[in-house]
Amino acid sequence: MERIAGFIVHRSKLVLVVTGIVTLAALAMLFRLDFNADVASFILEGTPTGEEFVAFQEKYETADPINAMASVAEGETFASKENLALLLELQTALADVEGVESVVSIVPDINPITGQPISESDLAAIPDTALGSVLAGNPVSSLLLSENGRHTLLLVNPGEDVTATARLVTDIEVEGLDVVYSGNPVIFAS
Repeated sequence: MERIAGFIVHRSKLVLVVTGIVTLAALAMLFRLDFNADVASFILEGTPTGEEFVAFQEKYETADPINAMASVAEGETFASKENLALLLELQTALADVEGVESVVSIVPDINPITGQPISESDLAAIPDTALGSVLAGNPVSSLLLSENGRHTLLLVNPGEDVTATARLVTDIEVEGLDVVYSGNPVIFAS
């Protein structure tokens, strides 16, 4: 330690010159720095669930979805008719946005009994004891619903103009749900 201190004191001009050169090199390299804002690589790579999701995206030719994370209040879950109705309202509002091709969520698109698009009255008609099996019957529920049932992910697949669609989608809110939007299209739109 004493030798290093002595070197710095006796060769202070050399130390200052080397420090200046290193600082200038660091500043020059700062402009070459490139950030990868795609957090999907952290989630999708190296896990069986992530690999299934990547295969799902490739099969249906969807890339860079807009992620909408919907949450209910503390102590509640999406295994209630009221919260599923709110989620259906959000899903419908997102699907109605110009430029949105599809929305994937834990709420099934089609009523398995009637074959018609599912409605709020269909959800209200489901017995409380059957709600869990309805959610479990959806093949993407395990990917999109948190373990405690309080948070769920909706995947919004934009069409041609991804950035403009993301700007419109991020304005959608539903009273009773806390919705946070993410994904590359949202980052580029903001």
